[in-house]
Amino acid sequence: MRLRKVRSRFALYPHPMYTVTYYKLGNAWFLDLPEYTGPSADLERVGSFHDFLELAARGQTTLVFHVDTKPFQDADVMQLTGSSGEKTGGYYHLASFQGQPIDLELWYNRVIYTGQEELPQFIYIRKIS
Repeated sequence: MRLRKVRSRFALYPHPMYTVTYYKLGNAWFLDLPEYTGPSADLERVGSFHDFLELAARGQTTLVFHVDTKPFQDADVMQLTGSSGEKTGGYYHLASFQGQPIDLELWYNRVIYTGQEELPQFIYIRKIS
């Protein structure tokens, strides 16, 4: 996940959002975050997060999303449903993706704290490639 701030093209949305990249090696999906200094296993997306990336990829081996904690045009929303209480991550519910119901609960591990101190209540995403 390359965390790169970009300016939105949407006039009503002036603050920066992130561009996040995932890549697939074999049958495993990884967050592209070369500056992350924690365990490399933290970058692998497993369980329902892996399933979500498979669904979103539609055969591609790289996925790019715009991601933010504020709503933006054409974004799907993930809502925080629980956490460990420590800085190990949190569960987010994704009811639909690109207009289709999927009803998944995704685990964001400790990497979600890169650049922030607490779990956001909502994460907004939109696939861009």
